[in-house]
Amino acid sequence: MYFAWYDRLNIMMRKWLLVPVVLLLAVISIYWFIPSQLTVVQITHVHCPATAAFRSLTHQEAWRKWWPSKDTAGHTLQYGGSQLQVSKTLLNTFEIQIQHAGLTINSTMNLLPLPADSMAIQWKCMIPSGMNPFTRIQRYRQAIAVKNNMAAVSNALRAFDLALSDFHQVDSHFGQELCLSGFVIPC
Repeated sequence: MYFAWYDRLNIMMRKWLLVPVVLLLAVISIYWFIPSQLTVVQITHVHCPATAAFRSLTHQEAWRKWWPSKDTAGHTLQYGGSQLQVSKTLLNTFEIQIQHAGLTINSTMNLLPLPADSMAIQWKCMIPSGMNPFTRIQRYRQAIAVKNNMAAVSNALRAFDLALSDFHQVDSHFGQELCLSGFVIPC
């Protein structure tokens, strides 16, 4: 009889010991699978020369033409709970500040020229996930939301490519020229 009681106690102790072990494994897996620095990259292929797209995108008003949401205030563009603002324009590069759910993220949008009058838009940002496991999960979810917003904005720019694809290169005896809706602009 003593042994039966001891066996039941031993089984209950094993069950209670199993709970902290499972919790410890869950916390370890959070640190294992969610890195301390989350890198979000969106790459979109666009059928337009990078130089033509850069000339078009250097003007803030041009962004409003293709922006997927019409909720804009001043120089701030909004989409999906994120507020985006172009903070710096470099050669074929835009530095964009993203504010999403109280988090300020610095990102870069690079226009990478490809062969055959195409380009790739590489939009990249880094999000620190922190040391707290709950903060890591929260930042991971925010990174997914930011990635989805970046994809939607990049796809809107790709759709705007139809307007930019009116740019096509024409070889002439005067050199290379750019045609836009019937007007010839020397390069």
